[in-house]
Amino acid sequence: MGYLERLRAAIGPDKVVLISTTVIVRDTTGRILLQRRTDFEADAWSLPGGMLELGETLSDCARREVREETGYETRVVRLLALQSSPRWDVSYPNGDQVQQWSAVFECRPTRQVGGADPSETRGQHWFAPGELPPLCRPWYTAALAALTTSGPAAFDPVRPEHVPTDGGYILDLRRRYGPDPLISPGSAAVVENTRGEILLIRRADNGEWALPAGYLDLGESAAETAARETREEAGVVCQPTHLVGVYTGADHQVTYANGDQTQFASAVFACRHLDGEPQPDGVETLEARWFPPDPRALPGPMRPRIRRRIAEALNRRAEAYFQ
Repeated sequence: MGYLERLRAAIGPDKVVLISTTVIVRDTTGRILLQRRTDFEADAWSLPGGMLELGETLSDCARREVREETGYETRVVRLLALQSSPRWDVSYPNGDQVQQWSAVFECRPTRQVGGADPSETRGQHWFAPGELPPLCRPWYTAALAALTTSGPAAFDPVRPEHVPTDGGYILDLRRRYGPDPLISPGSAAVVENTRGEILLIRRADNGEWALPAGYLDLGESAAETAARETREEAGVVCQPTHLVGVYTGADHQVTYANGDQTQFASAVFACRHLDGEPQPDGVETLEARWFPPDPRALPGPMRPRIRRRIAEALNRRAEAYFQ
């Protein structure tokens, strides 16, 4: 039984956040590869893509899904967007409910190694940019819109009307699914104040210094997770302004002290400080402080991965990082 089958056996059709990729395959002439999926309407056009498997990186997932669905090997060019808002929620014909957390990639075909998989694809065709048919779902249309921009990767912003929840999604999911490996999305915030200092927290569970971070709750976007966790853990109000990168894979798998096994998919945001001064919550965080951005001034202990994420955020590269 595969990962999704085990998960659905435990929770049924109830809404769950699933990590996936959406892929725009564009050749050197600018043509875009579209497919007709077997799980949507027979005459509906869509983009290739699918769900992340345990141990995969997002770029691995993108290449695998295109190869399985269309028969093309590809090279990942760039991350175009992260679609994580409830506006992209989907109900499948079998009744399964999903909140999508989807990394949108642009890829180039390198060679064709087979044909389209008939179990997933009814047909496929290369279209010139000016001849694209309507796509069957709004997230595909939004993905193509991101292709036309040359700036930073798009993401769903914090909604002014959004009211953060008290959480509980992951705990409820664990009660039903047990300790087996679970792929869970989360966000981290690199918050910079007007002095150029970086907000860091010292975690209560291991005593290490880290970025404000946590798991996504149902009904919120990845950017809203970053803002909520910063407020909860450090008492600071911030605004996510730039998607630094998205990261997951075998090196993001952890086993917690209670036996729960998780592969986390992390969206890291550069954020602007809006209000509040650091104050630990005394539950998840023991300290919360501003630090100069100089790597030599950062406190320890701190995991190398956290130091890399800070460096990547401060690099201010337009294109987002990904694994």
